[in-house]
Amino acid sequence: MATTIGFCNLSPVFRRHMKSAYVKPKLPSPILKPLAVSAEKASIAATATTSFAEKKKSSDQEGETTKKIKRLLDVEESEEYCGGKRKSLKDYFEEAKSMMIRSDGDQPRWFTPIECGSHAPADSPLLLYIPGIDGLGLGLTMQQQRLGKFKSQVLADILPKETLLWKLELLRSASAYANARLHAVKAQTLILCSGKDQLLPSQVEGRRLRRAISNCQTRSFNDSGHFLFLEDGVDLVTIIKSANFYRHGKIVDCISDFIPPSTSELNKVHENIRSFIAVTSPVMLSTLEDDKIVRGLSGIPSEGPVLFVGNHMLLGLELIPMITQFIIEKNILLRGITHPLIFFKMRDGFEGAFDLLRLMGAVPLSATNFYKLLSSKSHVLMYPGGGREALHRKGEEYKLFWPEQSEFVRVAAKFGAKIIPFGAVGEDDVAQLVLDYNDPIKIPFLETLTDDGVNINPRSGLSGEVANQDVHTPICVPKVPGRIYIYFGKPIETTGY
Repeated sequence: MATTIGFCNLSPVFRRHMKSAYVKPKLPSPILKPLAVSAEKASIAATATTSFAEKKKSSDQEGETTKKIKRLLDVEESEEYCGGKRKSLKDYFEEAKSMMIRSDGDQPRWFTPIECGSHAPADSPLLLYIPGIDGLGLGLTMQQQRLGKFKSQVLADILPKETLLWKLELLRSASAYANARLHAVKAQTLILCSGKDQLLPSQVEGRRLRRAISNCQTRSFNDSGHFLFLEDGVDLVTIIKSANFYRHGKIVDCISDFIPPSTSELNKVHENIRSFIAVTSPVMLSTLEDDKIVRGLSGIPSEGPVLFVGNHMLLGLELIPMITQFIIEKNILLRGITHPLIFFKMRDGFEGAFDLLRLMGAVPLSATNFYKLLSSKSHVLMYPGGGREALHRKGEEYKLFWPEQSEFVRVAAKFGAKIIPFGAVGEDDVAQLVLDYNDPIKIPFLETLTDDGVNINPRSGLSGEVANQDVHTPICVPKVPGRIYIYFGKPIETTGY
């Protein structure tokens, strides 16, 4: 029986005597390995390959660069396999069916599996694998892709050494020219930084450029490599929408420029908050026209305009289950009126903290935005207590900080909007407040989230506790058991008022 021996990083002495052939698979498989076959079959395959190569010579040359880039992407992937890329035992049996080797009395064949990528330099060590009783050489099926990651100089697969040196020199001179003029850049800028870029120090450069450019924000992708936009799961449209960069004019209009989240974006959001939903097990109750209280959102009107007015819990985390449940059960997107802070440049590391709110349609607090939302018959979410309520202090659990005069009834009545009061409890039973406003203000890097050290207070003209909305970063620790409950009262009609 002919013996099949496979190994990665094949040395030149073996490559000179390598005989390879391709066997057409009976099952659709994205990757085929060249295996040893009989001498007669190898000759037929070689003849067919030669004639076929002449017809596809042009297309093969065009695809060579794509293949090299693909190999570079493979090297930048994480050590862990994800998304089903790693082969399984089932793959072994499927490939073995169409690649069975029969005895032909010929000498052993030597090959490198395709999953291992291109051959390494000639001085690289040799890995020799002798198959077991099956004689197929497929015993390393589940290991070959990872073994191929041990290769070194990956960029040289794409660019010759001379070209690479020339480009690096060009980059050095261009960087010196650009760095001297960064202070003059006033355009709104968004820099995307990869955490596993093996070619350039993306995150270090991102932080430097953020400090040098006045109107600049950054977003970090810690698990991504150099070719960020070629990776699965990276959606540039979602990034632009989340950072509030999409607009039709010079200034962003959060009402007319807003694009509702797509199905894929909603699915991703739901996946990210699944653990929070599982821990808090939120329960939502609504009130029907006959004053009957039911579990779920049956009492919520489907047609707007509708104004929801309620209390904030700690950090406003009740928003997470509320917004998602409205989409799942009623196909309604709540447009929350939020603190203007989430639309300003923040300290490095906090800028992406509110991307989810912006993606889901959050709007900065202002009389103009409130008017526009109701005029567009939206379902609007308002918290009279604002940031003072969400960032309450120790001993203030479930305490309301509402203004003495209403800020919304007159406008709601102008459009005949239904007002639904609601109350939320349970979050202070899930999280324990450790450091509140009186503690972080003594720690410089926790004093404020804004980049210029100035707190943004949309109610600075008011008096009382509701006007005291200095932004700080409270520190909490989880505690169990706990559950979030949100109760929506009977809709209040304002038509005719």
